[in-house]
Amino acid sequence: YQRRVHGPALWIIWRKPHPSLFVPALVHASLAFFLCGWHVHEKAILMVTVPLGLICLDSADDARLTYFLSTVGHYSLFPLLFTPEAALPKVLLLSIQTVLMLAIFEGELNALKPKHSAPTSAGVVDEVTRKKRFEILPFERYYLYGLVVVELLQQVHAWPWSPFRRFPFLPLLLLSTYCAVGVVYSFYLSWVALSTRANTLALALDEPATLIRKRGVL
Repeated sequence: YQRRVHGPALWIIWRKPHPSLFVPALVHASLAFFLCGWHVHEKAILMVTVPLGLICLDSADDARLTYFLSTVGHYSLFPLLFTPEAALPKVLLLSIQTVLMLAIFEGELNALKPKHSAPTSAGVVDEVTRKKRFEILPFERYYLYGLVVVELLQQVHAWPWSPFRRFPFLPLLLLSTYCAVGVVYSFYLSWVALSTRANTLALALDEPATLIRKRGVL
């Protein structure tokens, strides 16, 4: 089943072998392993978020995937730090990381002006190198806000007078289910980022031959 899930990524790098496609394909395949593995620990999400750091500033799609998945994936590790002493530090660290990533991505990607290449013989400006702006969609933003609600419910459950005390596994069930939705959505985002990069690369590599054909040489 895993082969079927990450098969499209392998097909892309087989058809268009290029160094710039290796890390995005690795991220997509790692997410497929994380979602379809028989027994996967929460820490396995680091196999995805760590390689994302290598390409997070390459494009707006990569930055969007990194921001969303890093926030969701790292929050899903909170149950591993279950001592009372770790409650405040883990929340502060994740909050600082989220704010810094947002500031860096907006500053680095949105400050760049779109690049244009020289006009072709047909007078059409090539937009292969045009950069998209980094932005978080409203659905993604509301989902990330929901992580705050989930964490508040985790803390309420720990109160001695909480009505949910008789359901000891309810907080972990809620957290795991909510984060699973975000990871599945991140799998879709990783495919969008990989396919967009592959299409852009294909256009960039095929452009010289296209120009020669237009000039009547081929």
